[in-house]
Amino acid sequence: GEEEDVIHCICGIFRDEGVMIQCERCLVWQHCYCVGASSNVEKFLCERCSPREVNYEIPSQEEATAPNQFNYLTLLRGDMQLKQGDTVYVLRDIVNEESTEEPKAKHTYKTIKNWKYIDCDIFKIERLWKDET
Repeated sequence: GEEEDVIHCICGIFRDEGVMIQCERCLVWQHCYCVGASSNVEKFLCERCSPREVNYEIPSQEEATAPNQFNYLTLLRGDMQLKQGDTVYVLRDIVNEESTEEPKAKHTYKTIKNWKYIDCDIFKIERLWKDET
């Protein structure tokens, strides 16, 4: 059968859009913007074939919508890469009864134990950004 091209970009977005570059060893395609590669380069190896440190927080090419705000295609939450278009569970505000603060602190994804899906809302990520502060 005919082999299909494989997109395996560091952004985790499997769309064939923008300028792409192909790893000459494993033949995966990546977005030039995400990997910081020039489309004019003669030889390109992806981060798997030529191991190197990669920044998985990829800035967006969109203009900022507010002062001191930086937009991203992808951001990291711990070891998890979140990207535009993902659907995620977000923990509701649940008081942490073990908290010694007054008023009592709310649980975070690091402090809650034995959570249930009913404790979460479902959100689709449309935009990712960081404030300067």
